[in-house]
Amino acid sequence: MKKLRCGVIGLGRVGKMHVENMYLLPQLDIICAADYFIEEMSDWLYSVNITSGYKNYQELLQRDDIEAVFIFTSTDMHEEIVTAAAQAGQHSFCEKPLSMQEDEQPAMPGLSPAQAQGVPRHVGCT
Repeated sequence: MKKLRCGVIGLGRVGKMHVENMYLLPQLDIICAADYFIEEMSDWLYSVNITSGYKNYQELLQRDDIEAVFIFTSTDMHEEIVTAAAQAGQHSFCEKPLSMQEDEQPAMPGLSPAQAQGVPRHVGCT
């Protein structure tokens, strides 16, 4: 069975919980992660077998060996990162909400071109 090679952005309390649960899924291979405090997480990254870490999520999105990104950052960063992932052609799964906008349809201008490219995006509800 081919595994989905993915990256994780955001390794706070919720992100770590998701990563530990994702390792129970044999279909996933988490190969990299990004978090502002990545330098302080080397022991934890080693314990979950993540070999590449980035302080800047844009570096992770530039990788061509990942097929999807999971976004578990603070809510105020969701819209920016989901938009950047879509523009990079990366499939994404993001914790709710996608945006801090009060509108029912968040203003995410970068997603229109991605929709035309068929880049899937999913929202999780933990």
